[in-house]
Amino acid sequence: MTDAVWQTSMMMRTRLFVAALSLLCPLLSAAAELSRDQTGLYPDDVVTLQLSALQDNDAQDSGIALTWEYTSPENQRANGPYTRFARMIHESYGDLLQSRSFDVGAAKIEDGGASVPVRLVCAAGNTHGFIFWLTMEHNGERDGHWLTEGVTPVPLPQDAPGSSPADDRPAPLSAI
Repeated sequence: MTDAVWQTSMMMRTRLFVAALSLLCPLLSAAAELSRDQTGLYPDDVVTLQLSALQDNDAQDSGIALTWEYTSPENQRANGPYTRFARMIHESYGDLLQSRSFDVGAAKIEDGGASVPVRLVCAAGNTHGFIFWLTMEHNGERDGHWLTEGVTPVPLPQDAPGSSPADDRPAPLSAI
């Protein structure tokens, strides 16, 4: 894929995503300290985009492919090429695929990076916590874009609502 095609594809997908978010979530993020990237996305918007893509992943792994596009160059070097990354998602992060639901918390931005808490109910009904780590790309092919550096599974408190499959109440994101 050429750079021009990739940029056009990314711009179209980003505009569609932002338009959908603005229709579904009229009050995006009011926190003044959060900085949008050149596409207009906050770090938590990027996490939402990636989780939505993984939730709708198909047999061709198009959700994983979109997630790869929003992965930092460092993450791509460590976990690539793409085929290896896709296998890693299936084998180690399979709970992110076809999830029942997820809640994305507010991004915390420090030292040029962002952490975003996530509570996710996987296809089997179990609730999991994750922290997504993002950085803004500088001087690279995707200059000015928030990209995922890594994802860390984190335990939910034992007694938190939503910590067992039988409990349908969501675990509070503040507990992550």
